[in-house]
Amino acid sequence: MQEDFLGVKPTLLFLTSSSSLPCRLSLGNSCSLQTSLLLKDYRSLEPRLAVLGTALRLWAQEVGLDRQEEGGMPRHALDLLLVYFLQREKVLPCIHDWLKKGEVYISPKDSLKQWREGNRAGHNRNSDTVAELWLGLFRWLALDLKGEGVISLVQEEDRTDFKGKRL
Repeated sequence: MQEDFLGVKPTLLFLTSSSSLPCRLSLGNSCSLQTSLLLKDYRSLEPRLAVLGTALRLWAQEVGLDRQEEGGMPRHALDLLLVYFLQREKVLPCIHDWLKKGEVYISPKDSLKQWREGNRAGHNRNSDTVAELWLGLFRWLALDLKGEGVISLVQEEDRTDFKGKRL
């Protein structure tokens, strides 16, 4: 376990007993809490997200992409990138469409339930396997994703001239 009590936000870093994936516990970070709640709701909508998310984090750990201290991506950035990809592939909806603008994230339980029921009935259902989505994700990352722009789960056209390192 790593402790960082000198940082702006105290953070505990630890490994779970069931896997080798690192977990961070941070105090007083409301943005992280809202992001975690949003990701939890996305995960509740689609079981393939959990499988792909775990595989993506393990891959990032293996190639050293998750080492933020060494210039890698923040851990939640991979999850957000995956959700964005799955929205593009019509696997996941845009939850922000169901929220009031500018408010703290509160799970839109009724909208989530309606989407789940519609998805079970076959409406807007992407039937790709996890393997097909996995290959599609890397195809998108390697060939289609450009260095310009911002990945956003909110379906807006805000863009910037970000010149970051490509995956």
